[in-house]
Amino acid sequence: MAKTMRIAAMSVGAAEIEQIKSMMNSLRGDAGAHWEWIADSNTADALIIDADSLYGHMDWLRAQSSGRNVICLTASSGHDQDNVLHRPIGVGGLKACLLRAAGGSVETTVSAPTPAPQPMPAVSAPASTPAAAAAAVMPKRITGQQPLVTAAVAPPTATATATPAPTGISAPSLLPRRVTGQQPAITAATPPPVATPAPAPIPAPAPAPAPAAPAQRALTLADYCLPEHLGDARKLERDGQPPLIVDAAADRYYGGLTLKPLLPYCLGAIMANEWKPVPAADIEKLRAMNAGLPLSRLLWLYVIGTSNGTMLLPGFDLNGKFKLIKWPQIEREFPKHFRIGTAMMKGPATLSEIADGSGASVGEVIDFVNAYAAIGFAVQDGDLPISDRRALVERLRTRAA
Repeated sequence: MAKTMRIAAMSVGAAEIEQIKSMMNSLRGDAGAHWEWIADSNTADALIIDADSLYGHMDWLRAQSSGRNVICLTASSGHDQDNVLHRPIGVGGLKACLLRAAGGSVETTVSAPTPAPQPMPAVSAPASTPAAAAAAVMPKRITGQQPLVTAAVAPPTATATATPAPTGISAPSLLPRRVTGQQPAITAATPPPVATPAPAPIPAPAPAPAPAAPAQRALTLADYCLPEHLGDARKLERDGQPPLIVDAAADRYYGGLTLKPLLPYCLGAIMANEWKPVPAADIEKLRAMNAGLPLSRLLWLYVIGTSNGTMLLPGFDLNGKFKLIKWPQIEREFPKHFRIGTAMMKGPATLSEIADGSGASVGEVIDFVNAYAAIGFAVQDGDLPISDRRALVERLRTRAA
């Protein structure tokens, strides 16, 4: 029976974590152990750490100094660690890393490339003299000159009184003619002048392409939380994902009580024509039932799903101090947030101080600060909370650019 090992990720973006989990599910029993994902990195048997990010590198240094079992996630090909998972992530590379982390051996067979067959040199007839033989095997020198071609001369005869005319091609006929600005002299009868055709009319420039129709726009989920992009209630549904209805005019959305199943909608752009209209009777019934949730919760999910633990919102100082101005609703799907929120309620603190006080990584603190600042619960010390949703969406666009 395969042993069970616990695995956690530090400073790895939500999208890559979901990708890794999906690949691990496809491996099943081929990964050296039964791998169980946990949220607490302190009790994990193995850690996947993004060494390419600033704070991920700090997490990696701490894990290395404490002798943890680390899988180093990086796009660099020159990393000197024993267990490296290279980007872009592939199933084979992930399987090899998991086997190493579980204490198994990884067999790799590298076959030497078979050299391409070299063409055999052409065999020429034997040269009549040693000098000719040497010239036959020496490469010819390439120059910009035309070879001198001598005329074929007939052998002399005893009775010939006149020089026979040369046959063949003369050297001057092979050389390019020198171009000058002078016209050659015309000795023959001058042909009648040929009328010069009138120049063809210059075609009109092609018209500029028409702007894309609104139905072809591609925006983020945060953009669609503004009424100008979704004037009425619309429904978004993709294969394998729960349906999502956004009613921006009423500041509500309908997509279930849990948030993580909606994370795929936060990643990448959404074409405007993917949103389908919702019958007026259906949306009125949903409004009457008060079954929706505020759009701020969906914005919170978008920000935390795209933050990736590496960059604060534009306008925030990475070395600044942050605090909570009121206790937020902590989502059950993000268990570390309770400890981060408790540390921030004690007063303004830097990202590193909050991480040390909560036991979370700096990347997790960055995600927390970004998400709760987006809905007005967290602020940088000395600043006012974000209250204008349009201004927030503009800051998010700046971050994406």
